Amino acid sequence: MLSHRDLSCPTLVSTPLVPARRPILRDSKLALLLALGLCVASAGCMPSGQAQGNPPAAGGGESGGSVKITPTGDFRISAQDEFDPASLHPTYTLANGTSAPLSWFARSSQPWLTLDGPESGVLAPGESIEVPATVVLPDTASEDKATVADVVFRDKAAGTILGTRVVTIDSGFETLGSSGGWTTFTPSTDTRTVYVSSSIGDDMNDGLSATRPKRTIAAGVTLLRHGFPDWLLLKRGDVWHESLGQWRKSGRGPDEPMVVWTYGSAPARPLLRTGTQPGIRTNGGAGSPATIDCLAVAGLHFQASSYTGGGDCFGAQMLQPGAHLLIEDCKFEGYGTNLVLQGFGGRLSDVSIRRSVVVDAYIVHAMTGAHAEGLYAYGVDGLLIEENVFDHNGWSETVPGAGADMFSHNIYIDNGNTGVRVRGNLIANGSSHGLQLRCGGAVVNNLFVRNSIALLVGGGNNPEPGGVSADVRGNVILDGKNIDASNPRGWGIVISNISSGSVSFNVVANNELGTQPTVLVLDGDDVGDTGPGVGVHDLSILGNIFYHWGGGMYVEGSTAQITNVEFSRNDLQNAQPWPLISHNVAATTGAIRAGENRFYNQVSPSNSWTEIANIPHTIDYWKAQVGDTSSVTERAIYAEPDRSLASYNGLQGGSPDLPAFLAESRLQSFTHWRPGYLASSANRYIRRGF
Repeated sequence: MLSHRDLSCPTLVSTPLVPARRPILRDSKLALLLALGLCVASAGCMPSGQAQGNPPAAGGGESGGSVKITPTGDFRISAQDEFDPASLHPTYTLANGTSAPLSWFARSSQPWLTLDGPESGVLAPGESIEVPATVVLPDTASEDKATVADVVFRDKAAGTILGTRVVTIDSGFETLGSSGGWTTFTPSTDTRTVYVSSSIGDDMNDGLSATRPKRTIAAGVTLLRHGFPDWLLLKRGDVWHESLGQWRKSGRGPDEPMVVWTYGSAPARPLLRTGTQPGIRTNGGAGSPATIDCLAVAGLHFQASSYTGGGDCFGAQMLQPGAHLLIEDCKFEGYGTNLVLQGFGGRLSDVSIRRSVVVDAYIVHAMTGAHAEGLYAYGVDGLLIEENVFDHNGWSETVPGAGADMFSHNIYIDNGNTGVRVRGNLIANGSSHGLQLRCGGAVVNNLFVRNSIALLVGGGNNPEPGGVSADVRGNVILDGKNIDASNPRGWGIVISNISSGSVSFNVVANNELGTQPTVLVLDGDDVGDTGPGVGVHDLSILGNIFYHWGGGMYVEGSTAQITNVEFSRNDLQNAQPWPLISHNVAATTGAIRAGENRFYNQVSPSNSWTEIANIPHTIDYWKAQVGDTSSVTERAIYAEPDRSLASYNGLQGGSPDLPAFLAESRLQSFTHWRPGYLASSANRYIRRGF
């Protein structure tokens, strides 16, 4: 069996093998939502280190009801706990219901589960004590077996167990790390493997072995058979001054794709210096079939080697309808638009862009009338964008006429796509938006840094006149910037044309460069492509940390456009003279339900912490308008809230500055893969500062 971890020459096998795609259900390494469940008394659910048939605890213990430990069940860490600090601090209560003093102690079995309060003592009859704990999630965990810790309470005098509580960190969750690592490719019995090397190849060779490779990519492509699971392998470290050209061939099926990949042991990807031509494109005509299906492109470096900003120039331009497309471990560098996914005359489905580096797209606007994007998508059903690096797309400060504008982005996912998941990506230095997700979808555990507008979900309305859904969860957004001197920005999250959704457990912190800062915009009166959007409805804003961004939350629209918004358990902390919350229409305060938030502004007078219809008010006035009786005016004290990617890079052994972190992130590849430069790893470091 051949996996993507093999860099040597692949060999065909003589028995039928079904190629293995990445695991369907295991979408990451740690699961993260703190779910409380009762453990039944069976061998399969006993705490580790405690066998069935343990004697009752002293004084009757839990079985006799005299000594109680609550909660009575065990903790399981799954999806959202990575993002929810409160959930990672369970508190146990030990109560002595006996008529005698109870000498007790508690111990944790794992270093990642610590007891923060008293670990021993004596309880008088009728007394109780709280024992708080902290879960510090391990950096790694087994993909096949959960990580388990026990908290054991004992009677110190008798030595008996009063009770055991289990904390389990599940494997296989969908938001931290990856969906099973690298995709595994396995040849079928009839796979034809074609080798190409620019350094040792010759087009007179048959190309069917690593010792007799073709020289040109074009010669290798001619040997591939449409409808077969054939492989085209380019030698690592070699350089070609050609592209893959118009691609006209499909694999056999989702589990038997046609594969364009690499061979050899050199660390560098094969480099395709494509001039001004697309690195790969699919489109109708020239003998192309109606659809291009079941194609995987992995491990290649595409570079627009002679492009200077004029005319159309695309890294990958996938226009032909089709299904089951994978681009993994590729680098796209310096095209007008690095990636285009846009079905013409049909749709694309099941498209994955994984662990690739997409950087430095730019266009000279006056020469083309166009706009540059790192990735543009339209007409895709089931789009996964996972663990990529998108940096500095949409503009160039060194090419005249190619500067930043409001229409160019790192990632632009238009209306007209469905089933979009964007997770675990580093998205930095976009011309305007880091991610514009007009069609809605899931945005989970991404790291945004120094974008003019970090994230927009919604906007537009065609073809979604009823609005879209939003799942914005566990992202970290750091710093902002202006588009240019005439277009100040610094916006964190913008929400519009939303029928329902949530914005939960995100950290938006420490804006420095954006001079028109707004941490969260509910854009109810957004006008879409063919008319107004639906507004913002049925939205939960829960458990976020909005810290020192500058501007606060801005609610724009009428009472018909803003309805049923929950704003709970958020920290909204600021150190600039901007309101924490603003409503342009006073009556929209009636659309907000709020509670358990912490509000503070270090510099503004307390009578201007909010603004309603351009009139400043206290936070207590705003609370009265929204019926909030549980939020507090309190300066939050965090451990290290000013943590940055510069300090994080220093911990990784590099120079402690942001450009150095981004430069190292651009080096990510299969042969140079460092988990420390995953967005999820950096996010964890930032979140732990809060």
